[in-house]
Amino acid sequence: MKKYLLLSLVVGILISVTFAFAETGNTLPSDLKQTVKQDRTKASGQIKNKQPRLKKAPAYYPKAYQTKKIYGFQLASDGSDEGFVEFNLKDLSTTTVLFPDNPDYINFQNLVGGAYGDGTYYYFNGTDASIATEFDKIDLSTGKKTILSDYYTAGLQVIKPYDMTYDYSTHTMYGLITSNKDNFYAQRLVTIRLTDGYAEDVAILNAMYSSLAASYDGHLYAIKENGYLVELNKKDGTEQKILETGYIPKVELRQSMEFDHTDGSLYWALSTKDYEGNLIKIDIQNKEAIDLGTLGENAQISGMYIPFLRNNLNAPAAAENLKLTPETGGKHEATLSWKNPELTINEDPLSSITKVEVYRNDELVKTYESPTKGQTMSFKETNVPNGFNTYKIVAFNSAGEGAPATVTGFVGRDVPDAVTDITLSKTNATSIELTWESPEKGVSGGWIDQSTLTYNIVRFPDSTVVKSNFAEQTYTENNLTNLKTYYYRIEPQTADGKGEIAESEHIQVGEYCSIPYQTNFIYPDESDLWTIIDANEDDFMWDFDAYLLSLFFPESKPGSAFFSGWDSDDWIISPPIKLEKGKHYEVTFDSQIRELDITQLEVSIGKESTVESQKMIRKRTLTNTDFQKEQILLPVFGEDGNYHIGIRVNSTDTEQKQIVRLTYLEVKETTAGSVRGKIISDGAPIEGVTISYKQEDKIITSAQTDAEGNYEIPYIAAGT
Repeated sequence: MKKYLLLSLVVGILISVTFAFAETGNTLPSDLKQTVKQDRTKASGQIKNKQPRLKKAPAYYPKAYQTKKIYGFQLASDGSDEGFVEFNLKDLSTTTVLFPDNPDYINFQNLVGGAYGDGTYYYFNGTDASIATEFDKIDLSTGKKTILSDYYTAGLQVIKPYDMTYDYSTHTMYGLITSNKDNFYAQRLVTIRLTDGYAEDVAILNAMYSSLAASYDGHLYAIKENGYLVELNKKDGTEQKILETGYIPKVELRQSMEFDHTDGSLYWALSTKDYEGNLIKIDIQNKEAIDLGTLGENAQISGMYIPFLRNNLNAPAAAENLKLTPETGGKHEATLSWKNPELTINEDPLSSITKVEVYRNDELVKTYESPTKGQTMSFKETNVPNGFNTYKIVAFNSAGEGAPATVTGFVGRDVPDAVTDITLSKTNATSIELTWESPEKGVSGGWIDQSTLTYNIVRFPDSTVVKSNFAEQTYTENNLTNLKTYYYRIEPQTADGKGEIAESEHIQVGEYCSIPYQTNFIYPDESDLWTIIDANEDDFMWDFDAYLLSLFFPESKPGSAFFSGWDSDDWIISPPIKLEKGKHYEVTFDSQIRELDITQLEVSIGKESTVESQKMIRKRTLTNTDFQKEQILLPVFGEDGNYHIGIRVNSTDTEQKQIVRLTYLEVKETTAGSVRGKIISDGAPIEGVTISYKQEDKIITSAQTDAEGNYEIPYIAAGT
């Protein structure tokens, strides 16, 4: 059976210092420049682009390069961990994974496209095939993750993002994607709605591009599959060639491009066809591409983000060692400490500081006149608002306002963090025990009132509240006879409010599924109850992956079971379903097959989830490329029992791969009936006679006699 794991990930940055990065000009000094040249030779009528042999930038960098930090999601590095990383231009070989040991952070996700804009980092989480499954945002000042859209369950779109960039001139997020609208064939320039990640088409592009970046004044640049840097028209996607970089990207690999808006420099995290990862600096004005070195151990970097400032470079740099210390016991008091800067933004020595201003939530709360550069200072504030507060320290000199240093922390009374160490165990076929450890701190890291701590417990998948204001840390439940994959959510609460919800593992408990039984196979908790059997043992079998399915069927359906294979003898068999004696039941589902494919579809029933126990009750040749509703009457049984519904695809000597899809399966009571009979003439059976049921001169259903004169109309709705 298929197992699924959804890892929820969050980047947590509780202290954020904005660094100033700048260069004295738009290009490197002449001793660091290396003009890219391209050798173009005719080969089989094609232009062949050769990788230029550029020497690496030397170990020495101008001082503006010393601390310039770049961020992005690192994937497929030869020797380093995957995750959200930090690196700098002084040493590109070292990439540092942020928060490597916390499973709730972004490092454990599969980021397939991301960009920073106006204080928030947005990204798509995706499958190994780079299909978007979530659109999320991260507040880099608090580390708080918010899921803006769950593509997987909402069925919003089926897209494969390549790169994203934020246009500060229009406050618009742009992206490069492909879509199942045209089987992922053509790349599209889109705008991305920041509320839910919906990608709105701007234009269908005439080529493939690996990376995208918007300048601060709103020009949109992209790297073409042949390595050209082009400017894209934001209205129709047409391109204007800017320069030949001399580097050929492998578009299928993760890479990204971003401007440093401090000085307008453009950086490209390149992934080549040889799986080499390099950082390329592109000088648009002088039409040069400069190789700055290998990224990590040939890392692929997506979602690149470069912090920037638009300040005077001779103003003070950011304060150092900024720390926020809330008072204990839930008091509304906090103390700040920091060290005043000693350098300018351009890292020249400061002659003096004229003043230092302290802001809370963008409100000026304290000014220090004529402080000393490099001085360690502190500030205590009372009556701080309850909740998250962001403090900012800004130093000034004769050149003006310096770079801000910011820190965010929680002050006051918090609501409880999630419970920990949840254990859900099956004590017998129909009983469970749930245990957990109580939280020690608040959801935002603050103080909580342990004396009023209780819990609300909800059982899923039926969303039943089983306990409210529960004061213990062990819960037992019995008589769960209805077979399901159960799990529980525990919500802690105090007098200050409800806290973070935690979810248990999922376990199967129960004896049978009740009527009516319904599934569209969208959730693993449903599909995991089904048994998959590869009877011909060819490793082609049924599956329930909706996003794999979208590669074959562009029409969106919220979940399906599908088979993809050649010659087939493959089954899916339902969990046990309780049927009562003497009652009439039917099983219905929608089915379709890919165009030009053909196979036999059989429906059966049995007491066990094995091939041997199944008895066929319906068989037909499946040729319909549009969804067709199957309606099959089940036998009427003489005793109560638990029965398994089987669905089999069976074909031999196929000329191409068969792709079958079904969804919306239901087993329920019915008042429908069936008719069987035999047509004979003078004692001999007649083959090919059409028997029709009509209603008001309209044919409702028909059947034809076989060689023995037998016919069957397997399903006639009540009242027909």
